[in-house]
Amino acid sequence: MLGAGLMFRFSVKSTAVVWFPLVWAMAPVKKDDRTWIQHLAIEQDRGIPQFVAKWSWFCIAVFVLKYVVWAIRYEGAALVDSIGLWLAKWGFGTVTENVQAIAELVRPGAILWWEIGVVANSMLGLTYWWLSRTWVAESRHGVSVSDSKIESFTRWIFFFRRPLTLYLIICNGYIVLRMARYLPVPEIGGSPFPWN
Repeated sequence: MLGAGLMFRFSVKSTAVVWFPLVWAMAPVKKDDRTWIQHLAIEQDRGIPQFVAKWSWFCIAVFVLKYVVWAIRYEGAALVDSIGLWLAKWGFGTVTENVQAIAELVRPGAILWWEIGVVANSMLGLTYWWLSRTWVAESRHGVSVSDSKIESFTRWIFFFRRPLTLYLIICNGYIVLRMARYLPVPEIGGSPFPWN
């Protein structure tokens, strides 16, 4: 029984990489007897929008870090290219070939479409988090916010977040499956008991 529980926990945690973008797709489900302000206040007390905001900030920070690394590699490759041109100008042909090989090592790749999708979904998540906080704060100070305005904005934002999330889940699933093909898997066998 313990082994089954551990296997279940491992399978849930290992697939979380693929399914974690669902955080962005889960639209708030408001009960009919509540106003949107009441619903948003309850959601904030439960910490759900804050969790989505933290995840969104994390994704944006990772993207910015990747861009910084990309910019450093771009500048490094440009520097190596200029050194290679300078060496070629002065007649160091074999050294120039080695310098070009180094340039290819540091030359950055592309920023991928699914990474832009992550940033877009993060921005939409942060926008929804910020506005829901604003609406709840305004209602506490007597400023009325119409339910129709909140509902139309919620529908609009999740109209974009759901397809983006589906796209990200498909991309993450493909990446995980592709990586899993090359992971070494230990052999299962031997004696079922240590005393045999």
